[in-house]
Amino acid sequence: MPPYYAPCLSRALPALEYGEELVYPDFEAALPGFFDHEDAAAWINNSFGPDAQGQTGGNRRAVVDMSQGRVAFIGLRGQNLVFKNVRYQEGIVPTTWVGDSSHCLGHMTRVTQWRESLSEEEMQRGAANRSVVRPEYDEIFVEEAAIYVTPDSDRRVAGARAYQHWLDHTVKPIVQSAHLITNKTKVVPGAVRRRSAADTTRLNAGRSIVNEEEVKDAIRKLLDERNLGERLEVHPPSQAFPSPLDYARWLNRNVAAMLGPHGGGLCNFKWLSANTLVLEFMPRNWLNSALWDEAVGHGLNYWVDVRPPVDDLRNMAANITRIIALLKAELGKEPSRGPIIRHRYDWPAAMDDAIGTDPRFAPYFKTLQGHCCGASASAGAGEGIHVLNIPPVPEPPSNKSAHELLGLTPRTRH
Repeated sequence: MPPYYAPCLSRALPALEYGEELVYPDFEAALPGFFDHEDAAAWINNSFGPDAQGQTGGNRRAVVDMSQGRVAFIGLRGQNLVFKNVRYQEGIVPTTWVGDSSHCLGHMTRVTQWRESLSEEEMQRGAANRSVVRPEYDEIFVEEAAIYVTPDSDRRVAGARAYQHWLDHTVKPIVQSAHLITNKTKVVPGAVRRRSAADTTRLNAGRSIVNEEEVKDAIRKLLDERNLGERLEVHPPSQAFPSPLDYARWLNRNVAAMLGPHGGGLCNFKWLSANTLVLEFMPRNWLNSALWDEAVGHGLNYWVDVRPPVDDLRNMAANITRIIALLKAELGKEPSRGPIIRHRYDWPAAMDDAIGTDPRFAPYFKTLQGHCCGASASAGAGEGIHVLNIPPVPEPPSNKSAHELLGLTPRTRH
């Protein structure tokens, strides 16, 4: 076993008591649904092209399969490290937000500050050791602690968006290490200096939909025509909820589609049930895959409409024709692009044999017989990039203000 695998790191890190090397099975996620081929190409190149950052770029752990309209995540690894008799203090765990790091902490995070265990004298001295512990801190001893920090943890500049990405950056290591957590483990989430994305009152600074009223009128008209008991809700919710958890439950049980511009409010899609439709309005001068990455991880039917900004705040005018066409095609239905996230293996026949008839794997499996292994796209080899086929209809922008998020709610599902 290589010396840099987690179980062997104790040779270089004597304080390491236990290490786990995690090897994740390869999987693939559906690319977004698009409305324009040029916008699709621009989004894909920005997210996975030669200049893309992190695991999707320089590390090349994500590969775009254009014939299938999927992104394959290959060779993903992880490490859980357990140290003994060490001290944690805010700011001593280096975090990164650099071009060649991953979306989360990634390969740039180091733990050499925990290379050696504290001596017996240091352990006994405890809080009296003010040469190590800053005066404004109290030092406490715990039997176990789990440390979760993200690149946002060290954004100390006044007004910086410190810790706004707690959910998307930190949920991965939390899930990865959940089996190591016990009822005596003290969980240390780093320095929380800003509201969570679960805050039901969040609105964007800019990135508003300037013709929101026209959009809402068109959606209400469509819902009336469908006559399925659906209604339009606007975020923040008009009704009061006892707690953010109650709001999250309501979203999960009621919402069939969520529409909004890129921002923290749209991140409430994390609470939606699988296959729920999500439409993100993305400024053309701010292409990114951040919310797609989260949406497909939750199994959501994610679409992106790349819009030209109408001002320096990246406000946008929504294309109502596209919105209505998408709702007619996808609202209340299984995603037309097939399973949003599914297993991937070099030999698809092995998957057919092992899980092809097992209903437990149905949400994460689709046979590739006749759709891979060199078959040409013209011969029906794959699904390809999914672009909704609707005639372009230009719409003049309006100057009306906008909330950040629109939600469509059908009858309550339990």
